[in-house]
Amino acid sequence: MSRVLRNFRVKLLQEKNAGGYLIYAFGEILLIVAGILVAFWIDNWNEDRQLAKREQFYLAGLHKEFELSRIRLQNLVEANRNSYDQARELVNFMAQTDTLPSEAGLARLLYGAFSEDIDYNPNNSLLEEMINSGRLELIGNTHLRTHLTSWESRVERIRLQEANLRVQKADAIDLTRTGQASVRSVLELTGVAEGELGLEKSQNPGSNLALLRSREFENSTLIFIVTAMSTEKFHYLPLLEEIDTILALLDQEIADRT
Repeated sequence: MSRVLRNFRVKLLQEKNAGGYLIYAFGEILLIVAGILVAFWIDNWNEDRQLAKREQFYLAGLHKEFELSRIRLQNLVEANRNSYDQARELVNFMAQTDTLPSEAGLARLLYGAFSEDIDYNPNNSLLEEMINSGRLELIGNTHLRTHLTSWESRVERIRLQEANLRVQKADAIDLTRTGQASVRSVLELTGVAEGELGLEKSQNPGSNLALLRSREFENSTLIFIVTAMSTEKFHYLPLLEEIDTILALLDQEIADRT
């Protein structure tokens, strides 16, 4: 093609056909411009396709992360609920003077109420990497981007609440260190002393029934219950709803791009 155009240009020059040469030159410029525009369009098309692939990759990865984060939060809600339910049984026994649990039953309640570590640890490595690298802008849905951007601040508020919950739990646990209680009795009667700690059985493990007559222990346990229930109602459950919203938006985005 280039040889034909070159021969045609030489012919026009030899014939001294200025008008024809100008038309030819203008046509050649148009062809060059058209070629540049086509190449630019192809380059943009390839770039858009690569961006779309990258966005799809991130959408799928985020979906997996938030599914796992949802499972972890559900498990934590159950653990927290079990913890304050056991504590509630304890304070119910404190309100009764005629009915007391057995030593073994009391040990199970104490261990169930205060042994669980309540700490939400979502899986957000991909989201953090996207935010730190600026790749969150690859997510085209601005509504979804807003939810993803505010995620860390929501988790941080939960961490602060969990820190408060740990303080209230620690206050109640500290009272089991006194002469009114026996940590060994709790550990032995729940099987932890022999099984996990490998301790020999004590001939005098002591009793924890006196805790049920301690106003200080009752106060600390009640504050713990209120804090644990507030953690669930005002932090865990709203965050669970937020995860469901994010997953629904991710599902829609993935469906729209397939």
